Amino acid sequence: MEYLEGEDLDHMLQREGPLPWARLANMAIQICSGLSSAHAKGTYHRDIKPQNCFRVTLDRNPDHIKLIDFGIAKDTNSGQELTQDGVLLGTPEYMAPELIATNATPDARSDIYAVGATLYKLITGTPPFSSKNVLDLLYHQSTPRPRPRASGRPIATSRRSPTTSCSRPSRRTRTSATRAPTSSARRCSSRSRPWSARRSCGT
Repeated sequence: MEYLEGEDLDHMLQREGPLPWARLANMAIQICSGLSSAHAKGTYHRDIKPQNCFRVTLDRNPDHIKLIDFGIAKDTNSGQELTQDGVLLGTPEYMAPELIATNATPDARSDIYAVGATLYKLITGTPPFSSKNVLDLLYHQSTPRPRPRASGRPIATSRRSPTTSCSRPSRRTRTSATRAPTSSARRCSSRSRPWSARRSCGT
């Protein structure tokens, strides 16, 4: 098991607040690239969320992201299910609606939905759907698309990657390599001013 020294993005969010898109876009590229590698091998994570995106320093890059906790991942090559039928796995705030509504089999699109929900929280400070009632969260597929929250900066993810968190999987990106979200993030990142720790602190 690899030892990682750093912090997950949820802890980072609690400490620093919502992230500027110029910085988050580069993280999004890495998250999608990591999923691309997993999907190419027939593995779906099933629990993408800020807590499972771990930030480490690598080659002088303090925002190198590693995906962690593949404990409930689904391996389509093994021919075996990790859980019994009817057992829900994942974190409700980031679960794709079809996994609850129709007991659908997790695939690349459900991971992509979770990426969208993760980016939404990192740029706004709150998940797209929230409730103290778990049942309300589990049936959020009947809720209209969340409106951009007031976080003091433009909600770039909702404007530039609208299909990532679509409630209907058919409207979500259909590629197992998550290439479309990655390409979108690269385009957005190239249009943004380079992020630096000094500039974010106003120095």
